[in-house]
This record gives sequence, C-alpha cells and structure tokens, in this order.
Amino acid sequence: MRNNHRRHSSWNNIYISIEFNMEIIVFFLFPLLQTIYTSQYNK
Repeated sequence: MRNNHRRHSSWNNIYISIEFNMEIIVFFLFPLLQTIYTSQYNK
C-alpha cells in the first residue's frame, strides 16, 4: 500500500515535470514553427 502511494507520488512528479517541459518546448517551438511557416509561405 505504501509502495503504491510512493509510485503514485513519483508519477505525479513526472506529470508536473512534463507539464513544465511542455511550456518550455512550446516557448521555443512556436517561434521555430513560425519561421518554418513563413519560409514555406515565401516559397
């Protein structure tokens, strides 16, 4: 029971870290996508 709770806690931490990383990924990826989109549009 205790082990199961610990596992759940670690999953929660993983989810939080993924959520935090998603913000960073979006922050960096959005300008990159915009650049790609404009370069395709200029073609």
